[in-house]
Amino acid sequence: MLKIKFLRNILLLSLGIALLLPLYDILVIFPSYQQLLTEETEDEAVRFARYLSRTLGFERTGVEKGQIPAAINEEVETLQGDALLMKLRVFDPAGEIVYSTVPEEIGQINNNAYFRDIVARGQTYSKVVEKVGLSAENQQVSEDVAETYVPILASDGSFGGAIEVYYDITASRARITELTQSSSTLLLAISTGLLIPLVLTLFHAMNWSWRSPSAPGSWWRPIKN
Repeated sequence: MLKIKFLRNILLLSLGIALLLPLYDILVIFPSYQQLLTEETEDEAVRFARYLSRTLGFERTGVEKGQIPAAINEEVETLQGDALLMKLRVFDPAGEIVYSTVPEEIGQINNNAYFRDIVARGQTYSKVVEKVGLSAENQQVSEDVAETYVPILASDGSFGGAIEVYYDITASRARITELTQSSSTLLLAISTGLLIPLVLTLFHAMNWSWRSPSAPGSWWRPIKN
């Protein structure tokens, strides 16, 4: 069969399609799902951070050291009960942590370039950290985490600080991986199921040729080598 160019091309094309379908799922669809998860998580973090900023009055005066309303604990506890919040931190304009759900972090200063060059200029900064990876502050995490820095702009438009939200996305990433593996396996099975009859048909086409209707005898005859 491989000696017949036309049949060989059909076989190679079929094999290529059978392999490309699962690869497309893994190399294109899977990263797209991951990106969508990141964007959705970032949007959720921005909504909560802005809600918290309005509720606590940060948008009027900015974040000031020693003036964090006690109500922040109730808001954070509510979110931790309803969502997958792992940690929340509030920074003043200088980058100092003035509130954290991990109290021992209070007083630390964020001098990283992304904070000065992105967050302090009014732009949201997000990073997805895989399990046992390093966060933006070079801290090792035990789960898949999406950390998002949301800048706070005071009423005069100046940078008034930032709120950092850590979301646990381990379960979501696992579901995406499981879904991709299942769909890739299914596509591979379907491709294989369609490829086998095609190979058998090509094999018979190699060994038999169609006889002219005017010729007597059988409709098929072996190809003479």
